[in-house]
Parts: sequence; structure tokens; C-alpha cells
Amino acid sequence: MEEVLGIARPKYNLRAASRVIDTGMEITGKVTLGTTVTGKEKVPELVEASISGTSFSDVTFEEWKNVVHVAVSDESELKSRISVMNLQVEDGGRDIARMEDKQISEEMATATAVGGASWSTATNDPLTDIRGVADAIEALGYEPNLVIMARDTYTSFVLNPLVRDRLPEGATADGIIESFGGYRIMKANSLASSTAIVMDTTSSAIVLFDGPTIVRRYDMGAAFGIGYAVAKFLEPVLVVGDGIRQLTGVA
Repeated sequence: MEEVLGIARPKYNLRAASRVIDTGMEITGKVTLGTTVTGKEKVPELVEASISGTSFSDVTFEEWKNVVHVAVSDESELKSRISVMNLQVEDGGRDIARMEDKQISEEMATATAVGGASWSTATNDPLTDIRGVADAIEALGYEPNLVIMARDTYTSFVLNPLVRDRLPEGATADGIIESFGGYRIMKANSLASSTAIVMDTTSSAIVLFDGPTIVRRYDMGAAFGIGYAVAKFLEPVLVVGDGIRQLTGVA
């Protein structure tokens, strides 16, 4: 298990954009989440302000399991100069991360969609679209700090001359731009093409209920092989819709 998850952990991507709640060995239940505290502006002299209440949401989760099942015959191990099982473990670790990212992306895609202009057109400034939806999020009391882009959207973004000329050399090397226009920029291959997500990562916009990991290892006996299965329980949920928007048509 540690070998598989050790390979998977560096490849998790959208987990960083989610509020992760460790549910231990529970795979179903209900969690109460606080969202925002609204203060009172311009309170007059000697007037008591009303109590600023935190908004709460009861969020029900029912986690599913993603499974990687690996089986290797004794013959394949004996014939190969390298460990076939180790290769299977590496592929399995990658796929655990891929499935999680895909499912978080699918939940992000349920956010309110806003159409944008094509960033591959040199005269369209991507920040115009980003700031437009960011302003809408801010008007609802949240502070967007992250923009996640699909592969083709990210390519159009970094090649747009209005962006390219403002980027320091080497800023796009690993698919992450630490700061541009006040936002962290991140590429996610699991997002639908031509889309981008603008969000406040502190708002519980996307909550990832992170459940148990269970491993079963077995000897195939007279079939002469070894197998194991890794099951990862989880469920991503869009909780605070006001803290996230989806830009479409921007590649």
C-alpha cells in the first residue's frame, strides 16, 4: 500500500485546490461546515451591531471506491530482467491519482459556467475574463486566489502575447505559475477542454471527503501468480457554489 500511495501522492493535482476532510474509516455520514462570517459596515456611534453569524451547511457524504487490481504470473517475473510487479505498482499508483483528479474535475464542472473569449486570439486578454468572474465571486464575499486551466486552455494562455510578454522567463516550465495578476495559475489535464476554474480555495468550494485505503494481497495458488487490489474511498463535493466559477470557451 505504501509503495502504491507513495507513487500516487506526488501526482495528486486537484487535491491541492480542495478542502480535504479525513473521514477515517467512515465512508458515509454528515459533516457540518462553516462558510462565511459577514461583518457590519459603517456602524453608527453608540449603536450595537447585530451579531455576525457564521453560515453553516450540513453536507452528507457517501464515498465510492476507486480500485487498482494487479495480478502478475510467475512466468512473467521469471522471464523478465526487471520486476513486472514493480511496473504494475507504478502504473497503479499513477491511476489512483488520475481517477481522483478526474472525479474532482467532474465536480468542479458543476459550478456556474460563464462564457469567455478565445485566448488563442492575440487581442483577447485572458485577465479580462478571469477578473470578470473573479469580481462576481468577490461580490458574493469570497476572494478568488486560484485559476485552474485545462491543457489546451493553459497553452492558449501562455502563448497569448498579452500574457507571454508579462511572464518571467521559465515561469511556465512545470505547469504552475505562482503569481500572475494576483492569482496562482495551475494546469490540470483532467479538466474539460477549453475550460478554466476560478475559485477561492479557502471557501470550501470543493470539499474532498478522504476515506480509508484498503489493500488485499493474495497468492493465486495453482494458477502460479501473485495479485493485490488497492481500494481508495473518497467523494468530492461542491459545497460553496458562490466561491467558484467555470469559464468556458476560452482555449
